[in-house]
Amino acid sequence: MPIKIRCNLETGHVSGPLIIAALCGLLLVVYLIIKSGAADLAHAMLVTGWWLIPITLFHLVPLVFGALTGVGSGGRTQDCL
Repeated sequence: MPIKIRCNLETGHVSGPLIIAALCGLLLVVYLIIKSGAADLAHAMLVTGWWLIPITLFHLVPLVFGALTGVGSGGRTQDCL
């Protein structure tokens, strides 16, 4: 049975387990960058160069439009995950 993490979208209250999950995700990203080598990651980003901008915009545009349309909101308590 999946674990339900709840948040109140009207007041902006975020539950403790959601904060813990976010921190664990951040720690995982930091660990993976350190494990793979920060220099290698920086080199890969330099090789990609200016192509990072359209790639980022490609992913950012749907995210922004989804947030502006209020998908998943409505001022009621819903499952955050």
